[in-house]
Amino acid sequence: ISGVFIVYLAFGSFRSWRAMDPHADEEPVAMPTRHIGKAVVMNMLSPGPYIFWTLVTGPVLVAGWRESPAHGLAFLGGFYATIVGGLAAIVLVFGLAARFGAGIKRSMLGVSALALLVFGLYQLSKAFA
Repeated sequence: ISGVFIVYLAFGSFRSWRAMDPHADEEPVAMPTRHIGKAVVMNMLSPGPYIFWTLVTGPVLVAGWRESPAHGLAFLGGFYATIVGGLAAIVLVFGLAARFGAGIKRSMLGVSALALLVFGLYQLSKAFA
């Protein structure tokens, strides 16, 4: 199911890429709520976090907690600080890159659409293998 949804997102990104004028100067716009909803659905359908927490992070957290609750909490805090910090860095880089003009923004959208398509098709191939 997640592969189909990712291909759907790729198609939407491709349509946005085609409709975008690379020479137009755009005013920054707030992200519509529908994009946030799509991101939430995509993350809920992705098995990665569930597998990761079940097989990797969960056992490490439990082992740390058994040694000392402070170790478990330190691991959890460090893990989320790294994830949130990394995502904040990605948002910052893409936000700064968008300032270079609509052409760069359009290129980034095209690369994102292509990456989503490849990843979605990969997910579908794994589902039927």
